[in-house]
Amino acid sequence: MSRRAVRATPPVPVTWRDGVHLTGSPIWCDARRRRDVCFVSSSERVGRTGHGQLIGTPLALTLLGATEPGHLAVPLRQRFTLGTSRLELIPSGRGLGAAALHVDLTGRTVLYAGPIRTVSG
Repeated sequence: MSRRAVRATPPVPVTWRDGVHLTGSPIWCDARRRRDVCFVSSSERVGRTGHGQLIGTPLALTLLGATEPGHLAVPLRQRFTLGTSRLELIPSGRGLGAAALHVDLTGRTVLYAGPIRTVSG
């Protein structure tokens, strides 16, 4: 009788609970409730409901009115780190200041796009 290797099921990279949570990290995306760290894909996706640190493009945060210190305004295509996670904002085409979030979570890659624009105009 041969033994078969049992593969462990990889952890689910994201979960949904009033926003998308990147499993194994403090990062939430477009969260509807207060979170300590929240990525803003566009200014109309997240209310300023007392989130801790907001991450978004400079324009998205300005349009949201998030001018207090502590928020992270990141230009498109500029790589940065948050803990052990490597992140990059990329254009989503959704609107002014909108972005998608590309994250490398210790070998697992996630792209959170939020709403995207699929036609030009």
